Amino acid sequence: MEPHKVPSTLSNLKQLTMLDLSDNNFQGTIPVLAELTNLEVLSLDANNFTGGFPLWVANLKLLISLEISHNQLAGPIPFNLSGLQNLQYFYLWSNSLSGVIPPSLFSLPSLMYLDLSFNKLTSQIPEFQHHLPFYSIELSDNKLHGPIPHSISTLVNLDTLYLASNDLSGVVDLQVLNNLEDLSVSNTNISVVVGSNVNNTLPNLRYFYMSSCNIEVFPYFLRALENLEELDLSQNKIHGQIPNWVGFVGKASLGNLNLSHNFLTCIKQLPWEKLDTLDLRSNLLQGPLPIPPPLVRYFFISNNSLSGEIPSLIAMRVPLRFLICLTTN
Repeated sequence: MEPHKVPSTLSNLKQLTMLDLSDNNFQGTIPVLAELTNLEVLSLDANNFTGGFPLWVANLKLLISLEISHNQLAGPIPFNLSGLQNLQYFYLWSNSLSGVIPPSLFSLPSLMYLDLSFNKLTSQIPEFQHHLPFYSIELSDNKLHGPIPHSISTLVNLDTLYLASNDLSGVVDLQVLNNLEDLSVSNTNISVVVGSNVNNTLPNLRYFYMSSCNIEVFPYFLRALENLEELDLSQNKIHGQIPNWVGFVGKASLGNLNLSHNFLTCIKQLPWEKLDTLDLRSNLLQGPLPIPPPLVRYFFISNNSLSGEIPSLIAMRVPLRFLICLTTN
């Protein structure tokens, strides 16, 4: 069957301001559409485009949104993107792009949403120009390395920051990132710090992922996170008893808690009112089986050192609310 290709005659539509070809089965290289200089929105997501990043995009000076995610693009992202002064959305996630993140991306005055995750980028993260309007930066699952830039902590509008699964190090200072809602630094060597006034820190944070970061204690700033919905501290080196103050983290909002693969020995209370999923697998928990909150549906506590009988209250709930995994040492 003849592969589906974008017709080159599209380049004749010179007054076109929006072109959306997403979620199709177009193949081959992206045709040259450099003459569509009035384009403000170009979406080519979820196709089977191959080849390199289309260099002619740099000529689309009016472009506001560029989306070429979930394709098979390879090679570098070009450096000559500084002319895209109106660009607000730049999505290239889930390709095979490699090489350096162009520093020009982090100086575009209008850019608010950047997603380069799930590629093969190998550079350091460039410094950001101060006071850029970024709301979302997603760079997870690349091969980025080196220290994260200090300027990332100056992006006061930021609500989403994904840096997970890279060879990154350094510190993210959350002191001024009061709009942050979603933070993932899992599987990195990144540390997270806050200012001295913990109670005024991160009032909007709802999702926090810090798995596989070699931390040994519960980050103390968590105690101020009253609106947290998901917390993942799995695959770390946290020892001993879970502190009592952890029970106040998202007490009325936490739905997913993952503390698996640590060295926890005791948990005295499980007070979360809306908890749906609780993962305590592969710790050193001893004594009787803790009884989860009543709304829990998924409760994982295998590979611990529990003893005694399964409480009748849990046995009554199993068919109704949750799946429980009880394999223990």
